Amino acid sequence: MQELVRRRFDALDALGVFSAVERITSVDNEWADALSRGEERRQDVLRMVLALGLSPHRLTPAPAWRDLRGLPRLDA
Repeated sequence: MQELVRRRFDALDALGVFSAVERITSVDNEWADALSRGEERRQDVLRMVLALGLSPHRLTPAPAWRDLRGLPRLDA
């Protein structure tokens, strides 16, 4: 996990992005939960975002962010 956190920090740092990690309870994470549950729920979240005057942005993860090669395997 430390290696994943390091990679995440390095990638964000290269983009000039500051990140703070905080635990969010499921009750307070309704939008993220809804976004993972299909197109209808995603549209609901987008309507709420726009109603609040916020600007939604779709983020596409770079393939390198999903590359787990080089990480130790737990079953090895």
